[in-house]
Amino acid sequence: MKTASKGAQGHKPTILLVDDQADVLISLQMTVKLRGYNTLAASSGPEAIRLVSENPGTIDVVVTDYAMPEMNGRELIRHLQEMDPTLQFIAISGHATPEEVASLVALGVVAFLPKPFSLNDLHSAIEQALILRQQSKGATAVSTRA
Repeated sequence: MKTASKGAQGHKPTILLVDDQADVLISLQMTVKLRGYNTLAASSGPEAIRLVSENPGTIDVVVTDYAMPEMNGRELIRHLQEMDPTLQFIAISGHATPEEVASLVALGVVAFLPKPFSLNDLHSAIEQALILRQQSKGATAVSTRA
């Protein structure tokens, strides 16, 4: 199985975690850090947008809750896709309807994980997202040279 734990230049990938529940956010951050990734954490969509703006090109994957006040996960994903089309997304939620999940899939999220989810499922989704991120960055580099 192809792994993407290290980027092309050997850098540790950076995962942005977004959840309005502090306990979930802390747990996600600890879990992802233990796998050797850099992490950034945001408790809202606007905070996540600020972090992406302040760290251009350095965030590889966004793991976001779907049901948040101010801005839901779908709105956040759409906004961040405009900022960086190579970003990859994993959506998590304990309350998403089948229609909401379908709308996330249509946006191109790598995975939707219903809460509670297993850590293995989260890590598998992150690995898949990192592989897609590398492929997407490669395709962008080729298209800008053409």
